[in-house]
Amino acid sequence: MRPGRNVLVSLLTLLALVLGGSSLPAAAAGSPVLVTGSVVLPGGVQPHEVFVLVLKGSECEAGALANLDTDGLYSFSIEEGETFTVGFLGTGIAGHFIGDAFSCSTARTYTASPGLVIPQVTLYPGVEVDGELAHVDSGASVPGGATVALMRWNTSQVRWELVSETGTGGTFAFERVLHGTSSSR
Repeated sequence: MRPGRNVLVSLLTLLALVLGGSSLPAAAAGSPVLVTGSVVLPGGVQPHEVFVLVLKGSECEAGALANLDTDGLYSFSIEEGETFTVGFLGTGIAGHFIGDAFSCSTARTYTASPGLVIPQVTLYPGVEVDGELAHVDSGASVPGGATVALMRWNTSQVRWELVSETGTGGTFAFERVLHGTSSSR
């Protein structure tokens, strides 16, 4: 794994491996309801390479992990009345939550109800952003110890949010960044 890997993608990928694509038991006291949605995938990305992560409540507890079918459709069961958010992760996409967010706490939330259909989401390819820190006057490499922060503009909250940090040996690399949405400094 490369240093500075997108924190969200790393955590979601780990969760996907642990869960193995199965749903977690629900903790709420309502009846289970089926929630559906769909995505548009970027060219070259296969549906089996993308996971749908459902996090519940304000504490962002694990709720379910779903797979896409060949048409980009997904579904999962969750307790009626439960508040949740939906995130996407996988090979070749910039992982994020619905609502133009990289964290569950700033993502768009839904309340589970019978027949709920989440509006279609377009997923975008992730790009790698990398480089080497250099002294502004001399152009010489800056040795380790520096931190490079990758920030992303959150249009729904009109603010920058931290995506990831890295700073090993004067170089930095961030993977699966949504093209045109980040700034490093």
